[in-house]
Amino acid sequence: MLPPRKRARWPTELDERRSLGACRQGSLRQCDRNQVISMNRCNMDAVVLPQTAVPIWARALSQPACVEAIAVASPGDVMKVRNAVVALAAGAMDAESVRLVSLVVYRVASSHEGAAALLAVECVRDALVAMSGHASTSSASAVRWVSLALHAVTSGRSRCVKELFSTVAVRDALVFLAHRATTPCAVEAVSLALSDLTFYVDSHKKAFSSECVRDGLLSMVQYATTPQSIERLAVAFGKCIFLSRCETFLCVRVLDALLAMCSGATTAECVWQVSDALRFIRLVRFTTHLVSRMVTKCEVRDAIVMLASRVTTSRCAGGVASTFLVMLREDWWKGPPQLFGTLSVHDALVELASRETEPQDVAACGEAVQLFTKKAQGAVKRELVTHAMRDAVVALAPYATTGSSALSIKYALAALKSTYRAGSLAGVLDALEETARSQPYC
Repeated sequence: MLPPRKRARWPTELDERRSLGACRQGSLRQCDRNQVISMNRCNMDAVVLPQTAVPIWARALSQPACVEAIAVASPGDVMKVRNAVVALAAGAMDAESVRLVSLVVYRVASSHEGAAALLAVECVRDALVAMSGHASTSSASAVRWVSLALHAVTSGRSRCVKELFSTVAVRDALVFLAHRATTPCAVEAVSLALSDLTFYVDSHKKAFSSECVRDGLLSMVQYATTPQSIERLAVAFGKCIFLSRCETFLCVRVLDALLAMCSGATTAECVWQVSDALRFIRLVRFTTHLVSRMVTKCEVRDAIVMLASRVTTSRCAGGVASTFLVMLREDWWKGPPQLFGTLSVHDALVELASRETEPQDVAACGEAVQLFTKKAQGAVKRELVTHAMRDAVVALAPYATTGSSALSIKYALAALKSTYRAGSLAGVLDALEETARSQPYC
């Protein structure tokens, strides 16, 4: 729980009153019939109840016409409005006021690059952190807009801005919000803000790969019930897993959460992000024995097969194929031979091949097929190394336009040589060989 704050400092200074008044008058000129703004034609000096004044002024400032006027104002005027908004934030003690003030920050930062840059400062950061403590569980909307305000200010910004906002105080605020995100929209917003601030910098690596961040993400899994919220949460998990490189995120609880999210991944982008998060678990090689025991399970295999059945784009198919590839590599060395050597995996790889049209995706599928066929030994080889898989790989050859993709398909066909007569695919193999020689290996 964040500590309570002192009584608000209200925007009664001359420049703050003028800035608020100018923006309000600008919106009135553009939208005279706007009842929301018209009803708020009051002088700041006449405010008797400061607690009541916060939502009135915040609502006026958040109107689209007013935001447009702020976005095209001079830098000096924008800074005055920023100071006034920070003053309003200091008085936002209830969920509705927090929502409205955060909405102002979000809309202004999202409307213009210059205005967003002027908001990426310490006073705005501290104001958003302070307001997060008043976003209650009963108001998921306040949780959502505080998080979106942080996202709008930091998304796409320079490394300096991200370092300014990547503090322990901001992390604690996001964890606090994560535990109060009880709707899919709130989960999506918190995940967005956390993803923006999770990047590889030694100064804050430990803070953002801590157990409290992990537990905050885990608390949102049950409320991620839409493809968009699952997608954003998977991105946050993936970044934290890659950043931590330790047992903090490489645990059974995180794996179980990702497996649960697989069932709700129904769009191509969502499938791609969830499969990427699963792949990151295996790519982190600092705890090989622990990871091996985690990923060589039937539940992981079945989840990836399910994701493969929902693929609709080449990029998505390449992502799932890459996940299959890293799992097959792990299964090759650590898992039982029959874990990934099944007909369900065979059918999934054939399905993925039918969706791929980009060279990098083709390369991933070719490597996965090659490793899969090498695992098929003994009595099951005839069932798994099939003409259907051969035809699927041959169909990928026209899309293998880079050196790496051409070699990948060539080696996959070599592994499937028992399914065709010698010389029957000479033209295909010669074309792949020529591409591998003439094109860069990338």
